[in-house]
Amino acid sequence: MTAWDEWEPYAAVLLAGGRSSRLDGIDKSGIELGGRTMLAWALDAVVDAMEVVVVGDPVHTERPVTFVREDPRFGGPTAALLTGVDALLTPRAYVGVIAVDMPFLRPRTLSRLREAAFGHDGAVLVGPDVPRPEALVLTTQRHPHVRPPR
Repeated sequence: MTAWDEWEPYAAVLLAGGRSSRLDGIDKSGIELGGRTMLAWALDAVVDAMEVVVVGDPVHTERPVTFVREDPRFGGPTAALLTGVDALLTPRAYVGVIAVDMPFLRPRTLSRLREAAFGHDGAVLVGPDVPRPEALVLTTQRHPHVRPPR
């Protein structure tokens, strides 16, 4: 790809694992908001992704997705991201990464992040009061360089 193309296929990794310690162990992907689960809202945000991997426990979804658990188990968001990328069936130049507990994220936000990531290692959405990235788009070319040794 030599120029930004909004329709360039990308993959998505949804981070839905972890211990849910702030929720007393309740699976955050199953929490309902407006009659829909957090996972359903997250899947809406990546509706235009060619492939979706959910890093978390398998549950019923309306859209076909691949479920995996991070390795090592409860290894944190980096382990989840790398496990999710490893589970992709078709390599893509870019992967969108979002946490499952972001029900107000929209597809246009991921499109804008993909545009900002073009020609760079990635792009990150952060908020003024949020200590961690809210969403990211990363180029998959760099993943082998950041992977810890196994």
